[in-house]
Amino acid sequence: MKRRLAFALAVLLLCGLPFGAACAAGEAPQPTDDGGRIETELISGYVPSEPGGVGTDEDYHGESAQSKTTTKTLLRRYYDADGHLDWMVALTATFRYTGLGATCTEVRKTCRIYDGAWRLTASNATKSGNHAAASFTLSCTVTGVAVKTTDVTLDLYCDRSGTVSTEPQSAGLTLSFLSQWLNAVQTLLRRLFQL
Repeated sequence: MKRRLAFALAVLLLCGLPFGAACAAGEAPQPTDDGGRIETELISGYVPSEPGGVGTDEDYHGESAQSKTTTKTLLRRYYDADGHLDWMVALTATFRYTGLGATCTEVRKTCRIYDGAWRLTASNATKSGNHAAASFTLSCTVTGVAVKTTDVTLDLYCDRSGTVSTEPQSAGLTLSFLSQWLNAVQTLLRRLFQL
């Protein structure tokens, strides 16, 4: 009986490695000071085509694709007080995950302008570990004078099971966690064979 109980506990420990949880894919529209709103959406795949915009895929950093990969795009759209879409920015990232860790292998940023008063003045995209990021600075000008400047930062993180989120995720199992886990399994197996 004790041997069966010890064996069952060992199996539970082996199967009980945490593999992350899904996170929210989008946010509710956020009102802006000028009466407009910003909508944020996390989708699978690449930036969808939208009519009428001037697009710039300015930066792309990538490696060759591997098995067990996932590609997600985080979109942020700005609508003015009249409900017209003025601009859209996006961060697209591909992550490779193994069950023990995750790495961003490709990142790209996209900006599309739909209202001629707006222009993109600066942008950047980076990847590091399981994190991809893009930043944008957009300006609205009236008769050549900038009347509004907006800074947008987009972040995507992937956990070891391939779940992508806008919130920081652990890149993988740490060595200390694995060491503690292996010690616990060894202790249970010793007890199992001593019974």
